[in-house]
Amino acid sequence: MTPTRDERGVSAKALRALFLAVMVLGVSLNGTGALWARPAAETYVHQAITLYNSGECVKAISLLSKAIAADPRYVRAYSWLGFCYAKLGRNQDAITAFRQVVALAPKSDDARVAKQWIVKLQQPTAKPTVAPPTVPTQPAAQGGLVYLVAMPAVVGVTEANLPRSVQLFGEIYRRPLVERRNWWQGRRSIDREWRVVYNLQRRSSRFRAKVGVEDGLPQDFTAVFEVRADGNTLYESKPKRAGDVPDALDLDVTGALQLELIVRGKDPLHTRELSVVWGDPAVDSRPAANPPAPANPPTPTNQPVPPAAPPGGTPPQPVPNPGASLPDIMDARCALHRSPQA
Repeated sequence: MTPTRDERGVSAKALRALFLAVMVLGVSLNGTGALWARPAAETYVHQAITLYNSGECVKAISLLSKAIAADPRYVRAYSWLGFCYAKLGRNQDAITAFRQVVALAPKSDDARVAKQWIVKLQQPTAKPTVAPPTVPTQPAAQGGLVYLVAMPAVVGVTEANLPRSVQLFGEIYRRPLVERRNWWQGRRSIDREWRVVYNLQRRSSRFRAKVGVEDGLPQDFTAVFEVRADGNTLYESKPKRAGDVPDALDLDVTGALQLELIVRGKDPLHTRELSVVWGDPAVDSRPAANPPAPANPPTPTNQPVPPAAPPGGTPPQPVPNPGASLPDIMDARCALHRSPQA
């Protein structure tokens, strides 16, 4: 039976209504909250991140409020709202925003970062009495921790890759490894690759870093991070964009001779100054295994100790040292038979 014109009109309206409902809802079905949103809300958030980077947090908050009005369940908007409030010193407002992140998406990476910020903002802060420390140029010696910015790289690192600070998901890193200018072009014009190699010489046990794309970059740019030890892949990320939660790495590199840090990017807009970040990358050096010397060293086995004399008996004959000379042995035997002086 062929549907009438009115029936076809009703079906088309039903499909449009269903499509609009899905777009407005914008909620994932895996229990992690709305990590994607309507285009209007996502655009507001990206514009707010740019304002945040330039220090215009009040304007950024206004845009984030519009993003939340457009999509009340868009978790990323609440995350950046918390960052803006924290930067302005409005800690209680920031905590409220971060708690909303946890409530909407308790299993997400945004919630993990939000919980860390809540703990950080709830701690009492003492007024500083001295000027903040400058960026260290030498590796920290405590616990064998060595930052890669203080190590010579075999390939891939110049002065342009060592800025004094960089921002990832609202956090400032003071010892980052960043690529902005020296991208190697891949097979296609939109492909980018950056490869850094360090010689560990089997002296390190762990590699730690946070990886991501610098805040404020175009959403068309994506980057995949990879860590290799002696050619074996230890970690490979999913494609990451600006504003994504950085991955926290803690990898076992025990016995590795070489450490490779690789980033493969896709840049369809051919944007300049694209920044991928290894946040404060460091290696833990293994301490040398030198067992402490015993307090009372044992008697050497090549020099036997003579047994004690039995009560009331004749003292035993000394056992000669195999390395002693004949006069030494005779003097020892004569001393045993010498009568005591009166």
